Amino acid sequence: MPADSFSGTDIDDPIRYRFIAALEKSGWLKAKAARLLNITPRQLYYALQKLNIEVKKF
Repeated sequence: MPADSFSGTDIDDPIRYRFIAALEKSGWLKAKAARLLNITPRQLYYALQKLNIEVKKF
């Protein structure tokens, strides 16, 4: 997944939705969400920053 494929913070953005869905499915565990998305944890961290997604802390 190229870095420029991430768009801003549009709530209807399908990429943003995919990342949030993976995080919810993994119980907001970033490493597990990265595995679900078939990317590295580092790529996930970058995408979360780029997409302005806050990870829930319990």
